[in-house]
Amino acid sequence: MFVLLSIKVHAQDLTQHQWENRLIILLCHDPGDVGVKKQLNEFRHFAAGLQERKVLVYQVTPERFKQGWDNPNKWKKSDHLFSKYKSDGSDFELLLIGLDGGIKLREKEPISCEKIFRLIDSMPMRRREMEQNQGN
Repeated sequence: MFVLLSIKVHAQDLTQHQWENRLIILLCHDPGDVGVKKQLNEFRHFAAGLQERKVLVYQVTPERFKQGWDNPNKWKKSDHLFSKYKSDGSDFELLLIGLDGGIKLREKEPISCEKIFRLIDSMPMRRREMEQNQGN
């Protein structure tokens, strides 16, 4: 029983990504919502830019969550992430979480990857990453 409990807790714990990945968390009541579909479509078109910036996307509803924007059968049952990050009753919310685990952006409407990339690229850790990549 302890093993099952630890697996469940680990699956809901985003701190495993700290210092490794930036996170975008899409919080919504309905993953079929027009705003969610628009945002996920934007991510599909800019997948290489997200990968370059070490961004992982999580979709989170009140009852479940999954990593990524495809794979419809990868949902995991949990209400922990929704209750932890959702700020109000809006239908859509996007959070950008930095490598340090802090919330860097909170939006109530879908936004462009260009805006997300500008913000990430202005962060000191990302600037160091870009400098290191230029040296290679």
